[in-house]
Amino acid sequence: MCKNCTIITRQITTTTTTTTTLLLLLLLLLLLLLLLLLLLLLHYYYYYYYYYYYYYHYHYHYYYYYITTTTTTTTTTTVTTTTTTTTTTTTTTTTTTTTTTTTTTTTTTIAITTITTFIIIIIITNVAVSDTTTMQQHD
Repeated sequence: MCKNCTIITRQITTTTTTTTTLLLLLLLLLLLLLLLLLLLLLHYYYYYYYYYYYYYHYHYHYYYYYITTTTTTTTTTTVTTTTTTTTTTTTTTTTTTTTTTTTTTTTTTIAITTITTFIIIIIITNVAVSDTTTMQQHD
């Protein structure tokens, strides 16, 4: 009878060790899958964060250049000088015309739109930072 007790004890110990090893391997596999999922989520999170950042950044520049107006002012000044020389037999008239053209280009931008765009970018950045902080608190 004592032989059977040893065999049964050995079988229980072997079964428990095998089950524990399998559970540990399963737990390790589960942790690796969770790590992979976390990395995947972080990848998509940062991908979309940067996508939206560059999307708004691009539209910021587009909007900024779209509302930039260029005003060109052209001023033309004409100076006419007439000189009359009279001699006893001949009268000579010389006319000199000088034209000066000045072109001034002024670029104006609506500042409210620029400030509003910066505020939008700051809000997006703060939301991204608060999401990152929330994710770190859950870890």
